[in-house]
Amino acid sequence: MNTITKVLTGIVSRVTYHNAAIGRLTRAKGLAVFVGTRKALSMCHSTTGY
Repeated sequence: MNTITKVLTGIVSRVTYHNAAIGRLTRAKGLAVFVGTRKALSMCHSTTGY
């Protein structure tokens, strides 16, 4: 019983850590895309006036 609980706790904490890392990556990627889009839009705006 104790061993099973330990294993389950280890799995849960690993999955939680994994999900947190994925969340951070996704946020960073989203931010990069957002900033890149803003830069591209402002470049188009300064070039074409639209």
